[in-house]
Parts: sequence; structure tokens; C-alpha cells
Amino acid sequence: MDNNQDIIIDLLRHGEVEGGPCFRGKTDDPLTTEGWQNMANVLDQTNHWQAVMSSPLKRCYEFAQHFAKKHSLSCQFDDRFSEMNFGDWDGVEVSEFSEIQKAQLKRFWNEPANNPPPNGESMTEFQERVKNAWIQLILQTDHQHILLITHAGTIRMILSLILQIPFN
Repeated sequence: MDNNQDIIIDLLRHGEVEGGPCFRGKTDDPLTTEGWQNMANVLDQTNHWQAVMSSPLKRCYEFAQHFAKKHSLSCQFDDRFSEMNFGDWDGVEVSEFSEIQKAQLKRFWNEPANNPPPNGESMTEFQERVKNAWIQLILQTDHQHILLITHAGTIRMILSLILQIPFN
């Protein structure tokens, strides 16, 4: 990569997924038809990317592969751009939480760094994983403009790194 060239990485969260609202970290639900169409509508308005990078989860990668193929772009995935692992909460709707789980959730929302989901990934682990992926993407890219399709939590971590603000 020529150091005189700027790297631009556009971040895009996946669309609506099947399965309804729940903690969806490692749970691998695909996009709904509407979620798929919304992403297509946003991205088909322009195509200035030279490559696509994605989380390996269906809600990101299936669309990323389709989009890349349609536009003759390379498409890669990196596990480290996956959503946070919510452990015992993964795939569970908040309305299904027990009183103990609701108390744990409240602590997680108030102080995520000190209250990881039971059997899940800590915020520090999540942040370190995403940070390493982000740095590697920047250092090893030979493209100037990349589309990264990933998750809300992952995007939040990337923004906290770029803006140098706490993740909470």
C-alpha cells in the first residue's frame, strides 16, 4: 500500500434479521427479506468500493458475498468483526429474562466493563478483538475504499477506537 493514499472504510450494519428482537451475538439468523432489500437499496445507490469485508455471520456475510459478486469485488470475512458474544443471553429476548438475569442486565447496561454477560465475552475482550481486526485491516489493505458490513456493537467499538472515547 502506498502510504500517500488515503484509506476509506465505510461501516454498514446488517439489516433486519429473522427471529425477532433478542440478544443476537453468535446466534446466526439470516436477514429478513426486508432487511436484505433495505441493504440493497442503500448500497445500490452508489458503488465506489474496491473490496468488501464482513463479519462471517449470515446476517452480514450472505449479503456481502452477493453484493461483492454483483459488483465484481473481492469479499473476505474476519471472525473478529463478529458481534459480541452474549453467552447465556445469546438468542434470548429480554422479556424472557428471569429476575436474576434482569438484575445482571441492568448492571451490564450501567457498567459494561465490569459486568459481562454470564459465560459471555467481556467488553475488554470484545474491544481488543475488534481493535486487532481494525488495525490489521488498515495495515494490510491494498485497497483505498472498503465496505465493512458488520454489527452495531462492532461498529460502536470501532468508533470508540477512532474517536478515542470510552466504549460505554
